[in-house]
Amino acid sequence: MRFIKMFTPIKRSILLIGIGLLSISSVWSQDSTETISKLANSPHDFTSYLDSLRIASGEEKLSNITVCRQCHAPSLKPGLEPLWDRQNPGTNFHVDKHKKDLSEGLPTDGGSRRCLACHDGVMAKGFPKRDVESQVSLEKDVNSHLYTHLFNMTSSNIDSALHVYNSRVSCGSCHNPHNNDNGSFLRISTQDGALCLGCHVMPNWEISSHVSPLDERYGNHFMKDGCLQCHDIHGTPGTTSLLAKNEAELCLACHDASINNDDEITAKQNLKEVFEKPYAHPIFFESGKGDDGLNHERGVLCSDCHNPHEITHFNEPMLNGALKGVDGVDEDGNELSASHFEYEICAKCHNGNSEKMLAENIDRLFSPMNQSFHPVKAPGNNPNVPSLKKDLSEQSLITCSDCHGNNDKAGAAGPHGSDVAHILKFDYSENPFASPGSDDLCMSCHNLRRLKSDVGFKFHSLHINQGNFACAACHNPHGRVNEPGLVDIDLPWILAVNGEKSVEAREPGHGNCTLSCHGVDHRGQSY
Repeated sequence: MRFIKMFTPIKRSILLIGIGLLSISSVWSQDSTETISKLANSPHDFTSYLDSLRIASGEEKLSNITVCRQCHAPSLKPGLEPLWDRQNPGTNFHVDKHKKDLSEGLPTDGGSRRCLACHDGVMAKGFPKRDVESQVSLEKDVNSHLYTHLFNMTSSNIDSALHVYNSRVSCGSCHNPHNNDNGSFLRISTQDGALCLGCHVMPNWEISSHVSPLDERYGNHFMKDGCLQCHDIHGTPGTTSLLAKNEAELCLACHDASINNDDEITAKQNLKEVFEKPYAHPIFFESGKGDDGLNHERGVLCSDCHNPHEITHFNEPMLNGALKGVDGVDEDGNELSASHFEYEICAKCHNGNSEKMLAENIDRLFSPMNQSFHPVKAPGNNPNVPSLKKDLSEQSLITCSDCHGNNDKAGAAGPHGSDVAHILKFDYSENPFASPGSDDLCMSCHNLRRLKSDVGFKFHSLHINQGNFACAACHNPHGRVNEPGLVDIDLPWILAVNGEKSVEAREPGHGNCTLSCHGVDHRGQSY
């Protein structure tokens, strides 16, 4: 600006704060005269500050320094739109250099470039926020995430109050530099997430626990700040989906049953301590190259199992509301945009997919085509299971989280972490010999007294009482492709007899077996 020359470099830097947002670019050209008039007395109005500087320096008050003329020069020749009265758009924003390095994400509209000329974290607040004293150049750590997140969004059904052209978002799409009625020069308030919902369609957001939970303390926070509770509109380095922090860190900031600042929402249960248990889903796993030199898939994210925009207190028959709106894999291996059964979510990792850390195919053991299976996908094949407890029947279905979850009943529910191996809710021994409590997991559904009475299998009492065998000595907890009753003949202590090893069922609870177990050979023995 012409009048800037009379000030020191420090004063010029202070004076230039906010000038970037005053460009009348193609995005802002539709703002009305009435809207522009609201610039007065806003953070972009420097008239009183300029006058105080001039008076302090002994200069006379200049009446021609109006609100608009602080940034725009109406005397410029026609064609020099947008009449930007600043010869140098900023020393930290090197357009030519960034065009080469970030050609796909660089904002091309003049208005955005002028915003960044000041809002680079040095002269004015930048992206990300940092101390002015650090004097970090914009080109070092800002552009790579700002452009990727901010300038490549496409959407339909966009609110007319937002200025989006050719499916491109720029600074002027959300900000009107001449009107601060909504704060931060926003075109729409962030109340109830209205600003973000102007572009983003969020199914079931209105019933989400994150926007209208049963506890009004939480809802009031989200009504006030909306999406800003979790998202940084301009982006944060090292995160995805415009999250304000790393995903695990962000979720656990609230789900740790404590409040660290006045604006934080606190969840009732402490998930942080659950994920720190010896057996837990690896949300803290860092992806990278292994010893074989290959890139290994990351562990799991909270969003692999939870959709934060649809999570709700309302449950479906076979899907907890905490899992609503999460993608999955169906019985045939087809991808689902929204799961209706819990196992469809678990199958994303536990179906032998080689791209995931957990390559073992547990999901196949629950197939209804198997000889026997725990009833996760369909009721079991056995029409007579007399050992079941009263609240269960042969037609009952169970979920993965009926067995896998927190072993602390008073703690946070769900398969986040446990002190028991395989993230189990109760003790379960994989050793063939039982110890007190080692079969608590199985006995959460089965009645031990009835098992010992031999009502389902006539040798249960013999194996349990005299042999002191655990359930794992004979059974697979998930299912078996070719054997009845979940009998696992592939266990290392079950051997073949003359090269043959088999179990066949004639009717529920009865059949014959050929195998060697606990030192005894069974040759076609009936049971």
